[in-house]
Amino acid sequence: VFDVGKDVEVIIQSSNRRRGPPSSPDLKLFQAKVLTPKQTVIKAKLQLRDDGSISVHFTSYIPGRHRLAVQVEGNSLRGSPRTLEIKGEPDYSTGTTLLQKLPTNLLEGILNSLCVRPDSGGNMYVLDEGVIRVFDADFNPLHTIDLLDMTKKPWNFTINSEGRIIVSDTSSHKLFVFNTDGTFLHEIGSEGKGHGELKTPLGVTADSYDNIAVCDAGNYRIQLFNPDTSFKCSFGDEQDGETIFPVSIQFNSQGQIIVAESSLWFSNYRPLPVPPGGFDAANAVECVKIFSRDGQVLQKFGEPGEGRGQFWAPISLAVDHWDHIWVADFTYGSIQVFDEKGNLKGVFASEEKDKGAGWLSTMTAASNGAVLYMSAPL
Repeated sequence: VFDVGKDVEVIIQSSNRRRGPPSSPDLKLFQAKVLTPKQTVIKAKLQLRDDGSISVHFTSYIPGRHRLAVQVEGNSLRGSPRTLEIKGEPDYSTGTTLLQKLPTNLLEGILNSLCVRPDSGGNMYVLDEGVIRVFDADFNPLHTIDLLDMTKKPWNFTINSEGRIIVSDTSSHKLFVFNTDGTFLHEIGSEGKGHGELKTPLGVTADSYDNIAVCDAGNYRIQLFNPDTSFKCSFGDEQDGETIFPVSIQFNSQGQIIVAESSLWFSNYRPLPVPPGGFDAANAVECVKIFSRDGQVLQKFGEPGEGRGQFWAPISLAVDHWDHIWVADFTYGSIQVFDEKGNLKGVFASEEKDKGAGWLSTMTAASNGAVLYMSAPL
């Protein structure tokens, strides 16, 4: 039994079942992967020990049974696969390793990324000025996907369970669907106010069944699409007498829809319409709402301000494997985490916090359950 968030070390003999032990094992021939209870894959690190055995290391923030598989040239090693149990609770203190800053020194030239997402195999996809840059789990560059052949101003994207990339475009007022190799597949929606039509779509996400939810920001609403991308339903647009200002969106494990709203962002990000009646700081909408699939508000938390539990332009959301909600603030560069009921669990500030600059922050839950973020002044 191992602890959540701690280094797991497993010793495996380097002998191959068919060929016997090599005289000098070459780690380049070995591969180790861990399948988590969430069916995501963690790439483990390997070290050769003096006695010829192999030390396998990985860290997981997801409790439950993990399956470790080590292979050499496609053949399983003795003692592999192996089942490991990880237990414990996440740590939300200031020095937690649960929140990890992406190594921007390895992501050369990426300063104002609007979105970062992992695939199920642990590769990382980073949106950067119309191009998605793809890195492996160690942040070695793999390839790039040029979106500008099809899109005009890509803002956000998600990757569904089939490995399809769904990109929101604030200028074309559509969603675009690509394979992970960059092959364009089809579009979703067109400019307008009707069912399935979009106006300045911002955040987009997909659940485990590949239903799609998008912040149809210019129409002040949320729209849902079926896995076949046909229109499913919409909600918002003065729901319960209050205009919604959706900016970022995620599903939790229960299929509920988490939405960050910001009338301040609407008043400053010009492709968006000016809030009805103009921006009024005294009545600003800066909050997070949890909706049911049919659009009922289940929970609302947050208010305008710079204190704990308050926001000024919450522009990025992440939902971790505990269904806790991470919120990045544009104005003050802070990241706050709340439980599924909206209770504040922790507050984290950017390392180079500067109240004179807005901060473009993006977050995502990694395959091992950690929350990764990038942050840079605008």
